[in-house]
Amino acid sequence: MLGNVIPVDGSVYEGIGSVDEASITGESNLQQKTVASQVFMGSILKEGYLLIRVERTSDDTVYGQILDLVENAQNKKSRVQNFIDRFSQYYTPAVIGIAIVAYLLTQDTRMALSLLVVSCPCALVIAIPIASSVALSHALKHHVLIKGVDIFEKLNKIETIAFDKTGTLTLNTLSVVRVEAHAQSQETVLQVVASLEHYSEHVIASAILDKNTLPLKEVSDFEVIGGMGVTGTIDGVSYRVGQENLFSYDVPQVSSSAVYVGTEVELYGIVILEDTLRPKHPMHLLNFKTIH
Repeated sequence: MLGNVIPVDGSVYEGIGSVDEASITGESNLQQKTVASQVFMGSILKEGYLLIRVERTSDDTVYGQILDLVENAQNKKSRVQNFIDRFSQYYTPAVIGIAIVAYLLTQDTRMALSLLVVSCPCALVIAIPIASSVALSHALKHHVLIKGVDIFEKLNKIETIAFDKTGTLTLNTLSVVRVEAHAQSQETVLQVVASLEHYSEHVIASAILDKNTLPLKEVSDFEVIGGMGVTGTIDGVSYRVGQENLFSYDVPQVSSSAVYVGTEVELYGIVILEDTLRPKHPMHLLNFKTIH
C-alpha cells in the first residue's frame, strides 16, 4: 500500500513501484523496483504496488545491522580506556595495600581512609566512558553515525575527509533548477507537469508544484504507471509525465533528476531538479581546511 513502510528485507515477487530509500542510503531520489529487485526494511513505497518475498527479518536486515552498529559503538572501548582498565587492575589493589600498611604502622584510621579517598581511581576509570557515551549520543542527535569511540582519539590525525552528498552536504530536498521547453513555453511545460503531478504524493511532485506559478489545468483519464510516471488528458491532449522509459521514442539524457513531459509522439519538455546545498556548508568546509 502507498505510504507503507516496508517491514522486511526481500526481493520483489510481483509488481512495479517507486521506493524512498532515504532512511537506508540517504538518497532522496525514488528507486524504481521491478520483479527481482531488492527492497529493504525501513524504506517507503511511494508509487505502484509490490508483492515482496521475505528474505531477512528483524536483526538480520540492513536496518537491523545499522542499529546493531550503533549499539556496538557504545559498547566498544577505546585504546586509552582499555589501558586505564588494565592499569586499574593493579593500581586499585596497590592503593588498598598501601592504606592497610599505613594503618598498621600509624593506627590512624583517618589517615588510612584519606589515603583511600585521595588515591581512589574511580574518577579516572569512569571519566572516559561517560565522555565517550555523551559524545556518541550527541553525534547521533545530529545524524552522525560513529563506528566506535576509538574514532575520537584519531580525529586529530585525520588528513583527508570524504563527505556523502545527499543529506550531508545537501538538505535532501529536491527543487526545480531548470525547465527545458521543446514544443511549448517553459511556463506551459511546468503547468502541464504540475497539473498531472498534483495527483501524486512523491517529493518530486511537491517540488514541481512549488515552482509552478500558473493555475492548474483540469485533468481527466488520470492513470499512474507504476515506477514510470503518470498519464492524463488536458484540453483534449493526452500527456505522459515521468521517467524516460515512459516514452516509446528517444529522449535526451540528463545527469540530474528529471521529469519528462510529452505526448505519445512528441516530447514537450524536461523539468530538471537538483538537491539543495545546505547554506552554511561551504563555510564549514573552509573551516575544516583551516583546522588542517
